[in-house]
Amino acid sequence: MNPQMPISATEVQPTDSGWYAFRVYGGHTEAVVRDADRRGYESYIPMHVVERNVFGRKVKCQRPLIASLVFLRADREYVCEVHRNPMNGASVYRLPGSDEPSPISDSEMTLFRRVTEIGAENIEVVDEGLAVGEKVCVTEGVFKGCVGRMARVRGAKRLIVAIEGVAAVATSYIPKEFLKKIE
Repeated sequence: MNPQMPISATEVQPTDSGWYAFRVYGGHTEAVVRDADRRGYESYIPMHVVERNVFGRKVKCQRPLIASLVFLRADREYVCEVHRNPMNGASVYRLPGSDEPSPISDSEMTLFRRVTEIGAENIEVVDEGLAVGEKVCVTEGVFKGCVGRMARVRGAKRLIVAIEGVAAVATSYIPKEFLKKIE
């Protein structure tokens, strides 16, 4: 998927709302989210907890996990409107080899959100190419019910959850006793 401009000039056919990923440039993230909220669309920015040194004290605060990445649950017409408006600085991820916006399934988005929200302090962005190991389901612990692929990251086996062509994240270490292989 590629967030480059422009979307084809084909007619936009309104459809049921779905999830779409945007790369938002130039600090326009808040404006894009605010407009979507004002129009009744859902938005999501994956966040993580980081420690900062403020006046000599360590303070935990939330920051975007992946700079400039915004997810919107909206109809295709609105998605194309956001993409085409140069004031937004937003570019929608598209289907490979196409100018069509790439929808993200509800199940994929729900899993991605769950992992990024639960693991806010221990989540890490990784190369999507790491998501090639065995497919597993977590059976115990905070990530119980999450499905992904196992990969070794920094010497530890970790669960990789990816939205193809957009982003991949790795959880903290999960003991093998908490994993069930999925065929």
